[in-house]
Amino acid sequence: MLAGARIADSLGPGADLRGMDLRGADLQGVDLRGAILHGCCLRGANLDGACLAQVLALDVDLEGASLVQVDLAGAQLGRAILLEADLAGATLCDANLRGCDLRSATLDGADLSRSDLSGATLTGASLLGARLQGATWSRTHLRSVLGLDEDQRAALLAMGAWQGVGAPELAPLAALGLWLLRPPARWVRGRTRTLESRARGWLSDQAEARRRQVE
Repeated sequence: MLAGARIADSLGPGADLRGMDLRGADLQGVDLRGAILHGCCLRGANLDGACLAQVLALDVDLEGASLVQVDLAGAQLGRAILLEADLAGATLCDANLRGCDLRSATLDGADLSRSDLSGATLTGASLLGARLQGATWSRTHLRSVLGLDEDQRAALLAMGAWQGVGAPELAPLAALGLWLLRPPARWVRGRTRTLESRARGWLSDQAEARRRQVE
């Protein structure tokens, strides 16, 4: 166990760290491209600015880890635990994130283009300003995700993501329903404004009539 240790200087590209306990380790800026991290425990570790491109890290535990601006391009992170991890500004393009636990993770400004998030759980995660082009969202759980506008959310649901209501297989139908309801919703808002305007006019007329009666 190397918990909390500063070991970055002894590591390098292609290192085999499978199954190691590195929780709390200081790995800022380390170059571990192509490393093998299967089953490695990196809970609470600091990997800010590290290069982890093309790593093989199935079932890795990164709960609460700091991964700000880390390079994870093409990384194999299937079933990884990234609960409450900070991935702000991280590069995750072309990464395998299938089945990952990304609950309450911070992905603000992250590049998720062409990544595979099939079956991942992003409950409570933040995607503010994240790049999502070309990503796969089949059965991805998006309940309470922050940073998505209405159009983005509808698009992801149409691609198979879901929000925890009903079966995930019905997500595209739910997205279609949201799209179909948008015109009526706009009509209702417009009609409401019209009625409010008329009501204000009627009240104004009544007030003027009472003032004239008093005079």
